[in-house]
Amino acid sequence: MTLDATVRLQLGSLDLDVHLTAADGETVAVLGPNGAGKSTFLRAVAGLAPLAGGRILIDRAVVDDPADGRYVVPERRSVGVVFQNYLLFPHLSVLENVAFGLRSRGVPRGEARRRAREWLARMDLARYCDAKPSSLSGGQQQRVALARALVTEPRLLLLDEPLAALDVGTRTELRRELRAELAQFEGARVIVTHELLDAVALADRLVVLERGRVAQQGSVTDVVAQPRSRYVADLVGINLLRGIGRDHEVALESGGTVATADPVAGDVYVAIHPHSVTVHLREPAASARNVWPGRIAGTDLLGDRVRIHVAGEVPLVAEVTAAAVAELGLHEGVGVWTSVKATDLQLYAA
Repeated sequence: MTLDATVRLQLGSLDLDVHLTAADGETVAVLGPNGAGKSTFLRAVAGLAPLAGGRILIDRAVVDDPADGRYVVPERRSVGVVFQNYLLFPHLSVLENVAFGLRSRGVPRGEARRRAREWLARMDLARYCDAKPSSLSGGQQQRVALARALVTEPRLLLLDEPLAALDVGTRTELRRELRAELAQFEGARVIVTHELLDAVALADRLVVLERGRVAQQGSVTDVVAQPRSRYVADLVGINLLRGIGRDHEVALESGGTVATADPVAGDVYVAIHPHSVTVHLREPAASARNVWPGRIAGTDLLGDRVRIHVAGEVPLVAEVTAAAVAELGLHEGVGVWTSVKATDLQLYAA
């Protein structure tokens, strides 16, 4: 593994205890809600946040181990960092910004500038060498920050929300460019993001942090298909219930029961896609075995579809057409019934 990091530290109310690895040629995306510890973990690996415990190895060399008193300063670690707000030096030219990492590592100025020019040409930014960062667009500044991180030829590349500061149009274009650059980088890459689309587009593996701990990790396909926390379920747009299964029924933690098509036993998750949830104004007499009363708590418009949040004994999100919303008069406060066929449930061990 290029990176093998166990990071333990406390920062305010954050109690961070995370183990993460990343191999050559692998892109790992770290997701999680605000305050989960994503950026703090990245800063610790870069050497910018002190460990209380744990150990960080890069290419099997220890760069941080408080138990042994070993600590390698950031500029001596084979790490390139792209910060969320890029942190380009406003008083330096674009060329000097890119050359900065090399100069801090002792590379002579002429050589540093030569290598910086090469990377700016590669990023299609050669004509901006003498410009100040403030004259560039957000996308151009992002490419400058990436060039500054890569010019030192690091073994590990860390990116903290690299697309967060961009508008939607630029973000789509830069996502493609970033994916292409990452594919050419031979070392390991760790990206912090809260956007599932960025993670799916860029990463080979997902690590989800919640409250300073790893809540779930695995391939993009596995995490999206079988979320194991409310945060991940909301991220991928799936209803997630949890309970104890017995025979053809799951007794939910939150109350209520779910009927299943196949026998089930033990602690399980029940995943329900919103388009499998049907909304009725009156209790249905249809064949669905799962029928629950509730009240509409809110709606979200998604193109020609509407997501309806139904509060009740079994809270669910349903996805229906805008025409159905208008025809049935579905709006916040209306009492409704929801139904789900037992064959539309996905069940897996908790």
